[in-house]
Amino acid sequence: MFFPLPILLFIINTYKDNKRYKLQFLFLKILTYLTMLNILIQIILTYFGITEFIEMQIYSQTLFLAFIVFIITIPIISKRRILTNKTFIIAIGIANIPFIMALTDYILTSQFRFLPFLGASSIAFLLFQIILALKNYSTKFNQLYKSKLYKKLAFKDTFTLLANRTALEHDFTEIKNRIGKSVMLIIIDINNLRIINNSLGHKTGDQIIKATAKILLKLAEEFSNVKCYRIGGDEFVIVKNNPQDNSELTIKEYIKNEVSIFKSENKLPLSLSMGVSQTIISTDFDIEEFFKEADKKMYLEKEHKESL
Repeated sequence: MFFPLPILLFIINTYKDNKRYKLQFLFLKILTYLTMLNILIQIILTYFGITEFIEMQIYSQTLFLAFIVFIITIPIISKRRILTNKTFIIAIGIANIPFIMALTDYILTSQFRFLPFLGASSIAFLLFQIILALKNYSTKFNQLYKSKLYKKLAFKDTFTLLANRTALEHDFTEIKNRIGKSVMLIIIDINNLRIINNSLGHKTGDQIIKATAKILLKLAEEFSNVKCYRIGGDEFVIVKNNPQDNSELTIKEYIKNEVSIFKSENKLPLSLSMGVSQTIISTDFDIEEFFKEADKKMYLEKEHKESL
């Protein structure tokens, strides 16, 4: 009695994402509802003793036969092969062969001698569905995981583990729509990195870059609404949403303190220049001018340090 349902649901699941077969999908849904209604009527009639359950089986089998005919005629109706998936063909084969045997036997003998075989094939089909569902879930999970992983890698600087320039550009497309909200930008540049590379070697220069990134990663953990980026070889950016009046001074002091700790522990010449711009987002917000302001202040600080 319940045998058609898992097969119908299996086929419906196959069709639901295929826009080319809307008519077939609708027909299958109607057939599924009719099958459910048929089962409900059989249970009610049997419960109240109006008819015997075995007498109703011919109607269930006829309804299911309509389903088989429909499946066979789909390629003719659509004039194209609907599925080439071997697993689908195997599943339908497992479901239909024992059913056709049982239906033929009933028509010829009015007996259900193949019911145990039919039940066993039903269980096999259900197990097949479970395996296929798990396989599909695993495939979709892997695709989702890879998609998120690729997106994460696309937005991350693998050398420092900070967000990269692509992430910064992506984030600012969202920030510029936060009309009425304040945002602070700090551009940071490592002083004399070229000299350090030439005199102490690129390995030391890389150590300086990673040390700066480590300070910024720690900063992002310590302060709320802060995200840090590496946008060039020795250039970094801090973005803080909804900054307070003392946010600029607090962040600068934090960075200077961390730089001092690094220099005392490693005896390496780490020095940073910083430029800050802060604004309230408006409809005429100009990202380029916002960056230019911070960049100009950073270079003024860099020139001042180099002149000392």
